Amino acid sequence: LSDVMLKAGENVRIVPASSGTQSMTALGVHEHAELIHAFTDIADEIDVLVIDTAAGISESVVSFLRAAQE
Repeated sequence: LSDVMLKAGENVRIVPASSGTQSMTALGVHEHAELIHAFTDIADEIDVLVIDTAAGISESVVSFLRAAQE
């Protein structure tokens, strides 16, 4: 996860959308849960995490929205 996060300021990180990466667009329920859990693991290290998702309201986007605190 730390390999893809961009530092946007003190304790602010951005996870950019995966452009052209087919495997990231077809994550299953288990993979999504693991990814969200990984975000939870780093929550104490950062204050703001911005996740750039694909356009639209796919199940993938909705699952990230459900996991958000704000």
